[in-house]
Amino acid sequence: MSKRIDAPYRSGRSKTWLKTKSILTEAFVVVGYQPTSGAVRGALANLKLARLDGGRLVSVGNVGTGFSDRVATMLRVKLDAIVMPKCAVPGLQTKGAVWVRPDLQAEIAYRGITTAGELRHASFKGLVEE
Repeated sequence: MSKRIDAPYRSGRSKTWLKTKSILTEAFVVVGYQPTSGAVRGALANLKLARLDGGRLVSVGNVGTGFSDRVATMLRVKLDAIVMPKCAVPGLQTKGAVWVRPDLQAEIAYRGITTAGELRHASFKGLVEE
């Protein structure tokens, strides 16, 4: 909530008390993806993300929105070129996931982090070009 500094408290809605959204953005390491089961063959349902914490990768959850079918297909091609048999995040297991080398980073917009350490309302913005 945001409030004009000189405005007194009043219950209900007013122009002096505003609900504001905080949207954070950060680059996260892509460690895998979930293949799609929908109509678009060759695309993906979501990306599995992690962040570096003290030199090791820690899972921060998934992102499954923010990319078009065309972008999802392009991502799938890039990710299929770096597939590996095990997840780079120790202990992370997801049925049906395809794990990739942690070579790519994705710019993600999100609203916060849950108590379990996962991103809230994550949205894909693009790959970080190096």
